[in-house]
Amino acid sequence: MSYLAVIDLGSNSTRLVVEELNEDGQFTEIKRRKLDTRLAQGMDQNGGALTEAAMDRVLEALTILSRSMNVILTLN
Repeated sequence: MSYLAVIDLGSNSTRLVVEELNEDGQFTEIKRRKLDTRLAQGMDQNGGALTEAAMDRVLEALTILSRSMNVILTLN
């Protein structure tokens, strides 16, 4: 089986979508997850740059989403 995973780093949330490629060439969604990370929070007070806290939240979210993908691959 082949899978496609897409991660979207938005200003307020980090999203994951995992799709499975079927034998007929069509994709079927098998996982969708959204985590609130508030990446843009504090940028106005930080000269338009990302804050350390915001980057830490996104890194934590990516770790969680990575574990989600590993579980999917293990179960299938």
